[in-house]
Amino acid sequence: MSKTKHNPPPKPKSDFIEFSKIQTNYLNEVRNRQIKEFGEALGTIYEELGIREKILKAPPGTYKLRQGFSGLDVLPIPHKK
Repeated sequence: MSKTKHNPPPKPKSDFIEFSKIQTNYLNEVRNRQIKEFGEALGTIYEELGIREKILKAPPGTYKLRQGFSGLDVLPIPHKK
């Protein structure tokens, strides 16, 4: 048997386009603005429903927003033993 090693063919490198610092900052600002506006909208809806204080006082994960924004799932609080 031959002891010659066979090298696998080189894997093609994926292309990468790097954004400039200004472009990255612009995208971050827009995302942060959207997150803030979304949080404010949720707060308004929770206030209208009269559940804002309950949500703020509840343990994390008790209320879960549905993916299609059709409502909230109220999950049971796990009991600690």
